[in-house]
Amino acid sequence: MSFITAEHIDWDEDFQPIFDEGNSTFAKGESSIKWLCEMRRQGKFLTGVRSYQREKVAPVEWKQQVMVTILEGGYKSIPEIHVRVKNPECYELTDGQQRTSAPLDFMENEFPLPKKLVVDGVDLGGLYWKDLVGDLSWVMERIDNYAISTKWYVNLTDRETSELFIEVLNNTNTMNAQEIRNAVLGVYSNFVRDTARKDPFSDELFHPLFTRTTKNNKEVLQNFSPKFSLNGRMEVDEWLQNLCFLFHEKHDWTKGCSSQVQQTAWVKKTQGEGGIFVEGYYESKLITEILNLAKSILEVYPNKQRLAPMVSLMVVCYAVHLIGIKGKGKSRKLNRTVNHLNPVIFAKKFEEVFVAWSTHGNKKKKALYDGHTMFGSDTPMEPFNQLFGGKNSVAIGTIKKVLDQYTPEEWGVSVRDTKTVFPKDMIMERLAEQGGKCFWTGMPINEDQEAGDHYLPRSKGGATVKENLVVTSRKLNNIRLNTSAKDFSEILVKQYNVNIDHEKYLQELNNG
Repeated sequence: MSFITAEHIDWDEDFQPIFDEGNSTFAKGESSIKWLCEMRRQGKFLTGVRSYQREKVAPVEWKQQVMVTILEGGYKSIPEIHVRVKNPECYELTDGQQRTSAPLDFMENEFPLPKKLVVDGVDLGGLYWKDLVGDLSWVMERIDNYAISTKWYVNLTDRETSELFIEVLNNTNTMNAQEIRNAVLGVYSNFVRDTARKDPFSDELFHPLFTRTTKNNKEVLQNFSPKFSLNGRMEVDEWLQNLCFLFHEKHDWTKGCSSQVQQTAWVKKTQGEGGIFVEGYYESKLITEILNLAKSILEVYPNKQRLAPMVSLMVVCYAVHLIGIKGKGKSRKLNRTVNHLNPVIFAKKFEEVFVAWSTHGNKKKKALYDGHTMFGSDTPMEPFNQLFGGKNSVAIGTIKKVLDQYTPEEWGVSVRDTKTVFPKDMIMERLAEQGGKCFWTGMPINEDQEAGDHYLPRSKGGATVKENLVVTSRKLNNIRLNTSAKDFSEILVKQYNVNIDHEKYLQELNNG
């Protein structure tokens, strides 16, 4: 294959014969910034392929220095980029996202040239692309015509592209462990990435636990501490990766997740040939359940400043521990049929324990951790707040050891009544007390259409006892599902004008 210049690509001559041969290969060449920009605008040049590109977005100052390199020329140049050729309508940037995006973003007027920039005796400081007109049109031409060395890859499979990015192009770069795992091809990697970060093209998997907002001109996670740094290095992906690893079927969460090598090997193995997640990530249902639980706790946590990555992870892990996981393989799920956890009580208790076991002792009163040892050793226990610096079994085991000092009831755990259905005679007795009318609508219930409904849903700890029984129609019972009593009555009130005194009912229920 000859030297290939992007503007002069002859598909039939340069690439089609290679595709026809079916061999994976590469060719050297160059691409002008003008061609790259035009191809990106047409949607033919993809610069941010999520499956192997990094999340990090270069700061404006870094992008400006790339523009200085382009404009000043000389011995300095932009390093080689790597492009995967898929078809005449699609070229994927495999490596070089940051340095390529800089001039392309400048040409979209996203940032100006740096201040005090003088090129060929002309002051260009602070100018945008749109300003480079008239006597400055030569600057546009210089940028347009700047050629970046390019290596073109033909006939690469998705897996070969992933391996190229991880093992060749970035093996000496500063990729962190999660960035490497993100580039490992497979359904699990897709799940972590798409659950932790919104896909601009589809946010189907994205979980609201990881909703981002802006505070003091800084992007932060809504349900976590502002100390949970978002530097574009897949920090949220790593938090979710740790959670998935801690609770995968063959791993005891108390053994920790301190080994990045072990986690990366697990990700590769589970998605590789013969791996358990080759066909699909079947544990996604369990993890989504856990994320739902996590959101219910973290969003009511009394001290958001506390919820740095490791603390928030342990909050969730211990909540899962209290509820328990039942089933094996694809049937694994939280044991909510038996155990109910009140998120408000749990969150408040965790914060109380954190403060109490982190407080140093004095002459009058010993610290709570005095006299205790670290998990699995004779080493004196550290203050609780110091245990969150590591993810090993000693740190996590000691955290659990402290939390286990308190009963499940103190953590807001209640054992749910295993009975799911109200007896017929109890239903009929309650219906008579309701005057033969539906509790929610006040309308008469036709014979044999009555249904026993839990005022406080079982999913929220409601027991199958008469005090928690209201009678409705089978149709409304099927519609309501786990909707709270107050919310359900508000849905129906406009149509049926039934005013339910929920405070009175709850008081009677509690007294009962």
